[in-house]
Amino acid sequence: MDAYKLIVKIFVKDPPQLPADAFVPVFHSWIQNQLVADHLLIDVADYQLVHQGPGTVLVALEGNFSTDRADGRLGLQYNRKQPLAGSFADKLTAVLITTLEGCVRLEQEATLNGIRFGGDELVVRINDRLAAPNTKATFESIRGDLETLLAELYAGAPVELHHEPHAEKLLEVRIKSSQAVSTATLLERAKSLAALSAGN
Repeated sequence: MDAYKLIVKIFVKDPPQLPADAFVPVFHSWIQNQLVADHLLIDVADYQLVHQGPGTVLVALEGNFSTDRADGRLGLQYNRKQPLAGSFADKLTAVLITTLEGCVRLEQEATLNGIRFGGDELVVRINDRLAAPNTKATFESIRGDLETLLAELYAGAPVELHHEPHAEKLLEVRIKSSQAVSTATLLERAKSLAALSAGN
C-alpha cells in the first residue's frame, strides 16, 4: 500500500461548553509559535456555519488539522497531504503521532475548559480512491498493519475494527478498544513503536 493521504480522527470525550470560535485563537497561537514539528503552519479558516462540518481548520503545507463535527461528534482530525517515508505502517504511525500530539496540546490549553479526548476510539481514513478504493480487498490489505499497531497502542486489549465497503466513499475504519486510555499514553506508545521501527 503506497497511499500516504491518511486521515485520523480522535473524538472529544464529554465536550465542554465552548464558544463557537474557541479554537480560532488557539490555532493562531500554534502558527505564531510554529508548534507542530515538521510542519509549516500557514492559516486558520473557520467553518462553524457548516452543519456537522470541519469546524475550525488549521492549514499547513504538510497536512490540515480540523475540529471536525461529522456525524455530530466533535473531534480533532488530521489530514495528511504530503508524502511520508517508510511502509504503510510507518506512515500510519507518523500520522497518528501528529494527531495525538495535537490532542495533547489542546488538552493543555487553558482556554478550552479542560477539553479531553477519548483514547479508546479512533477513525482512520485513506483519502485516495485510486490507491485505496473502499473495498473489502483494500481493507484486508491493511488490516494486518492496523492490528499490529493497535496491539501495541492498547497493550493487547481487545480492539474492534469496523469497515463498510462503499464505492462512493473514502475507505474508513472505525476502531474501538475496550481499554480506556489517555491520549498521552497512546502518544507515548506510538512514539516508542516509531523509534523501534526506525532502529530496525
